[in-house]
Amino acid sequence: MSIPAFGLGGISSLAIFSLLFDANVLLIMWEHLENIGSLLLLAGTAGALLWFVYWVFLRRLLRVWRIARIRSRRLLMEASTRGRR
Repeated sequence: MSIPAFGLGGISSLAIFSLLFDANVLLIMWEHLENIGSLLLLAGTAGALLWFVYWVFLRRLLRVWRIARIRSRRLLMEASTRGRR
């Protein structure tokens, strides 16, 4: 069985199979998979670092800002109610 390929008369299915599963092609595909795995590890490391910074530093800072905002809002409300009397 042959498959027509760009007017070259045709390529046999055995030739396509041998091209797809050639050792060099498989090595190149494996290298690409290794590169993708490395990129995923890099992204995971960056995500873990960002999560750590958030959990240790940023969470406390956001809490302090929220408490200060609530306190200033309460003081403004008390000052505005004193001014009305």
